[in-house]
Amino acid sequence: MELSDYQWTTRWPLYSGGAWYRLRWQADCDDDNSDDQTLAIAVKYLNSAGAIYLNDALLFRDESLVEPLSQSQALPRFLAVPKALIRQDNYLDIYVVSIYQKFQPGLGKVIIAPYDEANQIYEQWRLQNFTLPWSNIIMSLATGLPWLFVWLCNRRVTVFGWYAASSLSWVLLASMMYTTSLYFLPNTLALVRAVNMLLPMVAVFFYTFLYRFCERRFPVWERLQFIAAGMSSLAFLLIPEEWIVTFSLILLLSLLVITLGNFVFFIIHTWRNPRHEYIITAISLIGFIVVFFHDIYIGINLRETDHIWFSYATIGSVLAMSFIFSVYSRRIFRQLRDYNTRLEQEIVIAKASLRQQMLEQENVRLENTLLQERLRVSHELHDGIGSSIIRSIAEIERQKDSVPNHVFLALLKLLRDDLRQVIDNAFGESSVTPETPVIWMAPSRQRFNTLFDALDISASWSIPSSWQTRPQPVLCLTLSRILEECLTNIIKHSRASLVQVTVRQNQSALFLSITDNGVGFDVGAVKRSGLSVGLSSIQRRCARQNGHVWIYSRPGKTRLALKFNLADNKDNTD
Repeated sequence: MELSDYQWTTRWPLYSGGAWYRLRWQADCDDDNSDDQTLAIAVKYLNSAGAIYLNDALLFRDESLVEPLSQSQALPRFLAVPKALIRQDNYLDIYVVSIYQKFQPGLGKVIIAPYDEANQIYEQWRLQNFTLPWSNIIMSLATGLPWLFVWLCNRRVTVFGWYAASSLSWVLLASMMYTTSLYFLPNTLALVRAVNMLLPMVAVFFYTFLYRFCERRFPVWERLQFIAAGMSSLAFLLIPEEWIVTFSLILLLSLLVITLGNFVFFIIHTWRNPRHEYIITAISLIGFIVVFFHDIYIGINLRETDHIWFSYATIGSVLAMSFIFSVYSRRIFRQLRDYNTRLEQEIVIAKASLRQQMLEQENVRLENTLLQERLRVSHELHDGIGSSIIRSIAEIERQKDSVPNHVFLALLKLLRDDLRQVIDNAFGESSVTPETPVIWMAPSRQRFNTLFDALDISASWSIPSSWQTRPQPVLCLTLSRILEECLTNIIKHSRASLVQVTVRQNQSALFLSITDNGVGFDVGAVKRSGLSVGLSSIQRRCARQNGHVWIYSRPGKTRLALKFNLADNKDNTD
């Protein structure tokens, strides 16, 4: 004996609440074997919750018949009927509480039959409505989490991430559809809203997975799909409850069209690019299309049947995707291995190229070093030997024709000594700083005092007796060369009778100033012309040591002042 009601929304439009069903039946007391047979009742579903009475005796009752309702839509019931409750005329009362927004609200198929027959039907229902769906949920979770971990370890392979998102979002959606409790949701209507909100996101995740799986990207189309899915989810959160059924139908039809379009796209792509994993996936999608239309046909025609294919198809899909991903992953990992091999080869080539470039740069650096050494030696010759020659010329001009041979010999020896000093200074930058400023200035002071005395030039030297902060040797050499250049220029051009050299120092800076009372010169014009080798040499040497130079000149007074911060010259080289 059977009873079913799948026309709740047709019989009671927009009704949510409780409904009673009564099934009258008579026991066959004429059967000789009736006393040996135990009867049983099998109920396919109570959507959402309910209670079962036999002859006013309670056989079963869900835990909650008021909101939040128990969710029995996916859990068949099997009840053995005590013989003591059976009479000649029997009636089975079933109370069902539901809301019209749910899919197939009301009462599923009810069978009263001998125990073995009823149990066999119940096991089929339980396999289809409960065991297979929850097996699919567990398998989807078991496959989604590992691929999520793989994607987290390698973000470039986005297909793993989208497959994990599709699987895990499906796990959440299916858990809500086949749950027996509302858990954190306040009522059944909230569950319906949540399922409809999550459904488009699951679909969009799966569509994106298909695109990445066939190595394609459609930025605009993908963005539109996500926007539409987000707007759909927001609509189901905010719309009035009487519109939910209409919006659900619109959503299902839209997803049907988009899903079929994406499936056809993938099948065409597989036809053009026949890979093993693509072919297997395309066959699975074709199977899903057949299952989809079969089950949709049953749902539209409101046919109560035991042959819904969706539950079986979901299990097959998980197994197929596991096999597909094993094939796909093998190809991906082989590509990664080949990529790593190519990368290693490119690294070897790049190292060889870099080594060659470094050798070339080293050769260029050596050439630049030689050029710098030549330039420095030329400056040293100009500043050192040049000043000695000027001094010698001045001495000869002073004595004119009365210069004896021993004077020429002394001048040649002095030039020789100056040349040795230039060579020693040019290649002796690693020498230490003189112990005191006086020792530092002694060679220059001795050389130029002799010349100043011969030319009747008064010289005043103001030098501190000790260092407050010891400068670097290269800075001392630079200042010596600048001093020699300045004093040589004074001898050559200034016609001065008084020269003052002052050295000052504090904890952070070293100062040098040279002042004379000569004819002076136009500082701006000389700088613009670029013809003064001495002045350019002074500025260049000062810049290399991060120093500052000031020049002031007028008739009767010319002053050159220099300042060097000692902290800026710790690692500089001349």
